[in-house]
Amino acid sequence: AWLLQAVLYAGGLTDGADPACTVTLPSSHVDFGPVGVAPGAGYVRDGGGPFDSAKGYGWLLPAGTSLASRSRTCGAAEKQKTFVFSSTVQTWEIEASTGDYDVTLSVGDCSYAQGPHRVLVEGDLVVDNESTATGQFIVRARKVRVSDGRLTVQIGGGGGNTMVNFVDVNPASTQPVKVVSVNFQAV
Repeated sequence: AWLLQAVLYAGGLTDGADPACTVTLPSSHVDFGPVGVAPGAGYVRDGGGPFDSAKGYGWLLPAGTSLASRSRTCGAAEKQKTFVFSSTVQTWEIEASTGDYDVTLSVGDCSYAQGPHRVLVEGDLVVDNESTATGQFIVRARKVRVSDGRLTVQIGGGGGNTMVNFVDVNPASTQPVKVVSVNFQAV
């Protein structure tokens, strides 16, 4: 008789990872803007402060500093009325298990023309030096792979201010089951 032993997992693990030890990040919805302003429904507020290990997200900044932020009174969706912004390259990270994620983000300002905006997610150029008119937003979605324990978003460096309104991070919608190893042995 033969024993067939297979180790299966739902995509996204790197070689040598233990499927039993991998945890998938639940969906995260982050609304960027001033700390004292309520976030959009279903979102948490990120006021542009340094990475906070208790929260599991934030900007890679020195302690006691933060990015500039604004809140506008306009007809845009709540999650697009606020933003943090920078003209220089700034990096935001959120803790995430190894795997694939669907990431959606928005840049723009409902009160002023802005840009050019520049955004990279896990090194993938998502917004490439594009400007927005007053009240215009660029909303983009990408599937990315996280392999280092943090999903990384970089803004700025496009020659003008990049205004990031929100980011949605969801485990990728399709995680096919794959065989990692098969052990055939006589019993």
